[in-house]
Amino acid sequence: MGLFNKKNKKKKDPVKPKEFRYNKARTGHPSYIVKVSGDKVTILGLTEYEKTHKQKNIKLDKNPNPKDLNDSFIRPHTETITFTDKTFSKKLKDWQFANSDKSKVDKVIKKGEKKRQSRNGK
Repeated sequence: MGLFNKKNKKKKDPVKPKEFRYNKARTGHPSYIVKVSGDKVTILGLTEYEKTHKQKNIKLDKNPNPKDLNDSFIRPHTETITFTDKTFSKKLKDWQFANSDKSKVDKVIKKGEKKRQSRNGK
């Protein structure tokens, strides 16, 4: 009986920083996981559009998806959301930012960290 239970049990795919996953709870677009803290996760959204909600996105030199040659953009700010096991897809293998894009990504992440720290300790 013990073996049977182990076979049918799904293996969890824990969400970790520096991974790409589809955000199934919101847009269905891919997201870059910046930070995980308990049930909160800070993400950087990726999109194929120049603007999102009238806000200009930042164009990447190369699409992080190695199988997609279309233009790709990152949102100009990070977002912290509460997540469950169903919020994100499995880890997207072989996805990575190009070396020329890493400074753009770091700048947005650092800007997001400063913003959170300046809220009078909240």
